[in-house]
Amino acid sequence: MVDRSGSVRWERAEGGLVVVTFDSEGARSNLVTSAHVQGVHAVLRYLRDNIDDVSGVLLTSSKNSFFAGPDYLPTDAPNDSGPAWDLAAEFRQQLRDLETIGRPVAAALVGSALGGGFEISLAAHYRVGLDDPAVRWQLAERTMGILPGGGGTVRSARLVGMATAIRETVGEGAAYTPRWALHRGLVDELASTREDVEAQAKKWLRRVGPAGGGQPWEREGYQVPGGVPGDKDFDAELAHVRAELDAITGDITIAARQEILGVVLDALSEPVDTAFEKETAAFARLAPSATTAPLIFGAFKRMRDRVERGQNSLDLHTARSWRTFTLRTRHPLLPTFAPDAPERIVEVPIEDGASEETIASRTAAAYEFGVPVLVRAQSLPVLHSALEGQIDASDYVDQLEATLAHVLFGVPLTLGQQ
Repeated sequence: MVDRSGSVRWERAEGGLVVVTFDSEGARSNLVTSAHVQGVHAVLRYLRDNIDDVSGVLLTSSKNSFFAGPDYLPTDAPNDSGPAWDLAAEFRQQLRDLETIGRPVAAALVGSALGGGFEISLAAHYRVGLDDPAVRWQLAERTMGILPGGGGTVRSARLVGMATAIRETVGEGAAYTPRWALHRGLVDELASTREDVEAQAKKWLRRVGPAGGGQPWEREGYQVPGGVPGDKDFDAELAHVRAELDAITGDITIAARQEILGVVLDALSEPVDTAFEKETAAFARLAPSATTAPLIFGAFKRMRDRVERGQNSLDLHTARSWRTFTLRTRHPLLPTFAPDAPERIVEVPIEDGASEETIASRTAAAYEFGVPVLVRAQSLPVLHSALEGQIDASDYVDQLEATLAHVLFGVPLTLGQQ
């Protein structure tokens, strides 16, 4: 029997395993919305009420990806999640409740996981990932001027240590390939197919049994890589990290970098629940100034959604007339949403009134040549003016496209009338 609440469904499997499937209906990816929070509440209630009959919990996904993070995509209608920031504390507490439920929890990373999606997997006690070069696992919040607010900063620090957390995992928002994540200890093993990912996760749950759960950093004898504050080598490395941060200039996310360092140090010196609270507090301090974060995330996500949905049926004669430009900056979110590492931007003219099917088709066609940026059809090249230092949103199909151009060219964004 399959139960469902919100965007989460679950069922009992052989041997007392409970398989929890994230399934945001009508969406191409799983997102943190009110429906997700509602579903996880119901799952937690079910697990508590039936804990004696539960041997382990498997987290998986019905989508091609595992989980895409918070629902930041702006729409004309009110978003069902409400302000994404308001979910941070509740989202974090749900993950803490899950990892302390008293049974082993395994995550089947059947695809990419970004931001809050990767935070979900880090709350599991064991992670099996899909060994696919296109898969990316990433905590990219710093690149948007914030930091992970669901416990990802604290858990990462305890798993990989201060230096790697600051220079790579959280502080840089590294987009991990499966082999890299395995090397860092962010996943425990890899499997070649989705089915094998789930099978291996179930195998681990059965092997350790009901009493085999818990985070590695909560077990007796665990040592954080690189040590903790007060250790001689740690303190020496911390001095190097501080000097590196002090040397960074012209970075609009420097406040996020400093907050991340503070939370990482809390994670290694405070009780874990205190560190979690300090992480969410830092998230709340940064959120009001991160006004472009939803647009940046939404621009990359919608580009990728259109590429996946579109049918590349455009004739080459039309495509040859499109203008291309050299990619000036490689935003850290780009490897996640465009893992083929394009080197160019493609200006794609879209006529007023074009259908979403047409837009998706052209986006998919342009993606073969570079990152598609959709502009309003006109005689003058829109992106040429962007190269000269200004972007006017009225020249683009919508504000998300203007934001995408702004990010890729690294020039000021002037909001015009749509």
